[in-house]
Amino acid sequence: MQILIYTEKTSPRMTYILDELLRERMGLEYEVVTDKQDYLQSPLPGICYGVTRVREDNEIHVPAAGLVLENEVKKVMPEVSVFEKIPVLFPVHGNGDFPFDIFSAVFYMLSRYEEYLPFEEDEYGRFPAALSLAHRNDFLEVPVVDHWTLMLERKLITVCPGLSFREKEYHFLPTFDVDQVFAVKDKPVIRFLGSALKAGDFSARWKIRRGLEKDPFDTFGLIRSIHEPLGLKPFFFFHTGKWGKFDKSMFPEKESVRQVIRDCDTWGRVGLHPSYRSHDEPELLRWEKERLEKALGRTVTASRQHFIRLRFPETYRRLLAVGISDDYSMGFPELPGFRAGTSRPFRWFDLQRNETTGLTVYPFAVMDGVLKKKYGSKGDEILRFLGVLKQKVKNTGGWFVQLWHNHTLSDWDDWQGWKHIYEEWLGKAIYRK
Repeated sequence: MQILIYTEKTSPRMTYILDELLRERMGLEYEVVTDKQDYLQSPLPGICYGVTRVREDNEIHVPAAGLVLENEVKKVMPEVSVFEKIPVLFPVHGNGDFPFDIFSAVFYMLSRYEEYLPFEEDEYGRFPAALSLAHRNDFLEVPVVDHWTLMLERKLITVCPGLSFREKEYHFLPTFDVDQVFAVKDKPVIRFLGSALKAGDFSARWKIRRGLEKDPFDTFGLIRSIHEPLGLKPFFFFHTGKWGKFDKSMFPEKESVRQVIRDCDTWGRVGLHPSYRSHDEPELLRWEKERLEKALGRTVTASRQHFIRLRFPETYRRLLAVGISDDYSMGFPELPGFRAGTSRPFRWFDLQRNETTGLTVYPFAVMDGVLKKKYGSKGDEILRFLGVLKQKVKNTGGWFVQLWHNHTLSDWDDWQGWKHIYEEWLGKAIYRK
């Protein structure tokens, strides 16, 4: 059934949010009308977006704060309130069916509006999680947009009891960033000697280099053995950039490295891990992508930023320009939670150009480094936290996307015990009930 949307004026932002909420998330078709008489005379159930209610019945009234009707980017600091025990943005007092502007709230979070405004970046040039509205108001670990979507569905049912919505089924997606395919094997001699002398374990590393022992970062066989029986296809993001202070990748031209990349693509999925350096030297991005494609033997369309160096709108524009259509960088590297307020994939809206793009964003909820910093190797506490976060996603029928590394499962150095923790977590993560 079609839903009629009445608003005195429309905008690209309004179209974007209606597409995301009604069409993509709910599976509904809609039509926007700006003529009040046409709206009043239609028998279709309606949503009135404005200051006051228009119909006496057969209507949901969403009070307008107006952010989705604007076209410019300006300093906006939404007030945060609570409705049905969930934090909400842009509270509006009046006779609306919601005490907040749900359209403006969703747009603010999905567009990452606050990241277009001036801010004090961290040491890596990133937007700090601590500055986010979600963290400052203690709802970073709540997928608020997904909750708001369910609120709108429940309200629509009251005016159209026979309405059915697209099923929202819990999904679990394991992903791995591969900063280094190997810790020791096939590394250039100078880099091998430097790391061995620095670590003070030359003898142990020499055995690995000679092939007498398996390289600890070569956990790909293990990853396959624990994911494949569960029907899971992990996503691997390979770093193919030049060597540097924050980039320790290996040459994908080497047969051993190329073999790992191609093998992972047969039972998992492979994407690009753009280097730290490419963030500052954008011309490297295309070269790194072509380098991975040559090793892989096919076109690459997915990526995740190294160090999660994500800046708006530059990063996503650059990815689109080289043919990336799916990005997995939407998350904070220092805190768990939902950077865009959602666990579900969504299309990126370029706020400066005021247009919907062809890039689909897949948010991740947590990364291994955050857990390690907070809990060390305390498996029980890690599993407890992950279970709580997973339940928050499952309650809204969302996607649990996690970020780990191949070296996390190596049981090497300070990652001792993490292989066991991960295997135990994997069994819990896929459980849908």
